[in-house]
Amino acid sequence: MSETSGFFRFCGFGLMVGLAAWAPAQGKLSGVLFGDFYSVGSHNTGKPNGREGWFNRRFNLSYDRKLDSAWSMRLRVEFADPGNAGHGDNVFSSEHSVDTYFKDAWLRYTVNGHKFTFGLIPTPTYEANEDRLNYRPIEKTPTDLWRMASSRDKGVSVAGPLDSQKKFDYTLMVGDGSGTRSSKSGLHTVYGRLGYKVTPQVYLSLYGDSWKRDRGARWQTGMAELFYTTPSVKLGLSLANQRRTQPGRPVSNIDVISLYGEAKLSERLSPYARLDVVGDALSDADRIAYYRMSKDGRPTFVQAGLRYRVHDNLEVVPNVTFVSYRRGPTGITPSQDVIFRLTFSLKF
Repeated sequence: MSETSGFFRFCGFGLMVGLAAWAPAQGKLSGVLFGDFYSVGSHNTGKPNGREGWFNRRFNLSYDRKLDSAWSMRLRVEFADPGNAGHGDNVFSSEHSVDTYFKDAWLRYTVNGHKFTFGLIPTPTYEANEDRLNYRPIEKTPTDLWRMASSRDKGVSVAGPLDSQKKFDYTLMVGDGSGTRSSKSGLHTVYGRLGYKVTPQVYLSLYGDSWKRDRGARWQTGMAELFYTTPSVKLGLSLANQRRTQPGRPVSNIDVISLYGEAKLSERLSPYARLDVVGDALSDADRIAYYRMSKDGRPTFVQAGLRYRVHDNLEVVPNVTFVSYRRGPTGITPSQDVIFRLTFSLKF
């Protein structure tokens, strides 16, 4: 561990302790912790087969404060295992230390229901999916899992209703394209999302972004999502396309279709299943955290499990993920990935 990274981890821990002591009198302190005990049934590399271990995928501490009737703020520190992806032959085994960074650091002004947010802020890419299906502690949303966008960026956003009945809502954002990392000159991203509440149970979301990246690369994403949610059933459909261009390289198009379903059998038990079909092989699939998928085949992702609510703030989820691969552009058909997990999620 470098002296610099050690310093920031120390600062993050010190901030967490300081907030825990100070926040109750000044604002609201909350936290999220989730992770998995995993067992690898099989892997496309063949190397970690039979390996077992533990991932703390997220631990964050958030401090929220309402400054007055219009102004509010949030500061969030996050700690997470790095995911053991992309580290040579050490699949599911790494000596890398826990990642520590600021996830949110923003100031918000609210007027007539419209929220103007400045700083290190959430992008609108995942908000519709995460708000309605609420399975983020188990798995990332499709555009997040397949590394098509970032959940955070530094910039400014405005969001709110478009009509008095609040059937239509919108989010617009301009960011510098650096996510939670240090800013780089020449990068920028524009985001937009439009939502429509068709009925109290049905919600439609349309999303688009344009991301100027390093070395003249540009990623442009379009996504349509449809959700049906009731107290007993959750259904989600996501259709996403991303066009990637870079001087001197062929144009790449990524198509993802994702289906999610969940049924509430009782106050405690909810089985769920998800299917993602990716249209082509992904050049950076071996960097997908906690999986390290193959970049030689076109992946089909299936996950199923049983959500067990111990109480309002604690959930335990036995689940299995199966990734098969169709033949890729190089003519290779990788072997499958099968990973068994016992996932836990705690809110406080």
